[in-house]
Amino acid sequence: MRPDQQPDDRVLRAALLNVDLPSGLQQRLLDRLRAEAAECGQVPAAECGQVPATHNADRNDTPVVLAARDLPHNGKRSRRTLWATALALSIVALAALGIYQWTRPASSMQLAQFTLKQLDRLLSDEASWQTDFDPQLPELAVLQGQLRSTIRPIGFQDQGGGPVAEHCRVWKLYSMATHKVFFVFDFKQAKSVPSLTRQLQELSRSSGGWSVVAMQADGRVVVVAVEGRVDSYLYQLQSA
Repeated sequence: MRPDQQPDDRVLRAALLNVDLPSGLQQRLLDRLRAEAAECGQVPAAECGQVPATHNADRNDTPVVLAARDLPHNGKRSRRTLWATALALSIVALAALGIYQWTRPASSMQLAQFTLKQLDRLLSDEASWQTDFDPQLPELAVLQGQLRSTIRPIGFQDQGGGPVAEHCRVWKLYSMATHKVFFVFDFKQAKSVPSLTRQLQELSRSSGGWSVVAMQADGRVVVVAVEGRVDSYLYQLQSA
């Protein structure tokens, strides 16, 4: 077709704008959009607002305009963003709580309660004690000058350190002075217990007649659990 035979674009556009839409087509499309939005939980069907028509106002179809934030894909993206933000904040809060719980000092009451609880387990269970203790005996030197020398090692075992440290070595010893078994809990790389000094001091006494004394030195917290009077096992004792 020659250029002089091509129809004017404006004439075509005007002709297309005058074509009548099928009855109800616009409303059906908008109803479908609202239904899909309601199914996705983004916008209740009752909240889909209607506005007056600004084009073809003489028709029976009344157009409904959904805001961009109400469309399903925008809602899903917003919801994912909210969940991601909440998850990130939760992780940060848990990390901060964990750091706080670990770095804050332990109390002597926590130490005594943990030791007495473990003591109940050691006395009631058939605990497995390691007897290759000769290389580890120098660890007990931390009690030198406080623990009477008339003792005989029976064994040791490793366990969790509860509120004080990650690990704890428990010694099972026999006192030749009292002819009774007693226990030494050695917490290495332990948290500070402000009330403790470098000398053993009494912390608690259980209803079963066990006394708990403790000290701290060079990043270690040492607890001695004895049955009966502590002065039968120790050279000296500092009052709490």
